[in-house]
Amino acid sequence: MIKWEVQHLTLCDGWINVTHDGEGHLLQFDTEAEAVNDLQDFMHEVKDAVDRGDMDEEYDASEWRVQAVEVKDGQV
Repeated sequence: MIKWEVQHLTLCDGWINVTHDGEGHLLQFDTEAEAVNDLQDFMHEVKDAVDRGDMDEEYDASEWRVQAVEVKDGQV
């Protein structure tokens, strides 16, 4: 089964899933569109934080991606 993740490029671990629910569990999306929307919402929140002065600068968009991943039956 294919799921979709929002991934961030890290120095130590390479591309990793970074999207969590309210309880700290990693999220995987059923569709690419859901993952893209989640990433776009996140980037808008970051921009808003910069505009308010809560952050110094926006994140580099090239360090973020939506990626299809193979999930085995019973694995979440």
